[in-house]
Amino acid sequence: MANDIQRYCDQCHRCQAAKKPGVGVHQPPGHLATAPLEVVAMDFTKLEVSADGKEDVLVLTDVFTK
Repeated sequence: MANDIQRYCDQCHRCQAAKKPGVGVHQPPGHLATAPLEVVAMDFTKLEVSADGKEDVLVLTDVFTK
């Protein structure tokens, strides 16, 4: 079963697009959030179009509480 999953992921265009190497982002030394919502991380991606026409995903993560 593990081989089937690996083969599926290797052939999935969406999986491969999501795994493309990107620009490395490094947190500056000593830069940590000390309170909720002090530092918020943002990520944006496109998925396959849903039945109602939506495809964009915006994810915001509070660095302090994760």
